[in-house]
Amino acid sequence: MTIKAFQLYFHCRDDPTEKRISHSHWGVSSWINKRLKEISPALKGPEVKGINVANVLFCEAGTSRIPLGSWQRLLNGLEYSVEYDTPALELHSARQNLPGLLLIAADAARKAPYPQLRAISELLSKPLTAADLDDIQHEIDARRQN
Repeated sequence: MTIKAFQLYFHCRDDPTEKRISHSHWGVSSWINKRLKEISPALKGPEVKGINVANVLFCEAGTSRIPLGSWQRLLNGLEYSVEYDTPALELHSARQNLPGLLLIAADAARKAPYPQLRAISELLSKPLTAADLDDIQHEIDARRQN
């Protein structure tokens, strides 16, 4: 199997806040998934048999449905939960928030017992260029129009 998607999710106690943050930040997952194509050979292997998606969950304290700080296998995916002050994401634009969030996600992937996720970590650890931020903003804007 091959990991085809690496996504960021946001959990808050307040549903309207969670929906706003998810809506404003979700485009980064589309951008990441396009970048995964660059390293697709590194995302295959027996270690990820039956797995095609990996998710990093940014959870307000007390909202994680899985143990914090470790990768969990769920159906056809892997999930990693990190405690984060998600409501504070509304204080800045997604464009401002995402470089830091991607570094946290890269660190989570680096800690995974799967070489495929460590390859994703290397990809996400690269500093974002202005062109990357423009591409991410394009994905965010496209998501808002749908």
